[in-house]
Amino acid sequence: MEDSKFIPSGGFVPGKKPRRGAQDELDMLSYYSQEGWILEQFTSMGFLLKKKEPQTTAYLYDCAEHARAEMPAYIARFAGQGWEYVTSCGEGCHFFKAPAGTPRPETVGEESEPPISPLSGQSTPPPAPVTWQSVRSCLRMSILFWVLGAAALALSAVGKAGGIAVLQMAALALAVLFLFVGSTYFLNFLFTRGQLKPGDRGEDGSKGPLQS
Repeated sequence: MEDSKFIPSGGFVPGKKPRRGAQDELDMLSYYSQEGWILEQFTSMGFLLKKKEPQTTAYLYDCAEHARAEMPAYIARFAGQGWEYVTSCGEGCHFFKAPAGTPRPETVGEESEPPISPLSGQSTPPPAPVTWQSVRSCLRMSILFWVLGAAALALSAVGKAGGIAVLQMAALALAVLFLFVGSTYFLNFLFTRGQLKPGDRGEDGSKGPLQS
């Protein structure tokens, strides 16, 4: 999926209150938007980005539980102040975006944190530099899910050999899911690895993070 990118989230979990500093993840998404990767959806695993025209975008989240019938009016209050609704994390946390520099909406709840707007003439920097530890974490997760996918395929083969159709199909479905998630983590590993500086990879001849 060359037009899609998946970014795991540690600050947002459906059904739970966002962790302190969760806005840092949205500031990271603002950085990605300048490269044309725009937030499209939040899933149980994290953020789904789509490739579009580069934008200078600010993101924020708001914690508010509304009945489905109340959502249009809720979204309209933000839209009236220049903030476009993007997606939701469960039913109680909602994401909005606007051109960088747009004033913070008055309707936003107290639990959300203000987005970081770039200074005039400057681009939005990433909230923190990409580290080799975070890159290796993506690689470890991809390997873990691939191993789980292989185990699920083996279980599916056992179900087929034993004539247990339910076990075969359930294990096959899990295998597809695990392999997909593992591939997503691996794509994120490749992308973030490319953002590391040579010294961060230990390629400058000195003892870098790759070496213990």
